Amino acid sequence: PGTYLRAIVAGQEQYYCKTADNNFVVIRGSTVERLNGSGTQVTDVTFTNVGTVNGEQLIRVDFTIQSTTIRPGSTTPTSKTYSLTVRLR
Repeated sequence: PGTYLRAIVAGQEQYYCKTADNNFVVIRGSTVERLNGSGTQVTDVTFTNVGTVNGEQLIRVDFTIQSTTIRPGSTTPTSKTYSLTVRLR
């Protein structure tokens, strides 16, 4: 598994990664766009090459989104772990 994904989308190089301040971002040239919402942080991001189907690469993205606030009556922030598979053409 890797900690970032490099992809060419519409002829433009892009990087997807988690930053030091726990944001999930896409970097296109000198532009950095945050993918997670305010009040959240992203942890444990990994990218795994699953294989190839019909000549197209499959990548599994695993990550956890955690609230930066604690709800009343709770002692820990809410978090949810996601796993998704993307196909690169």
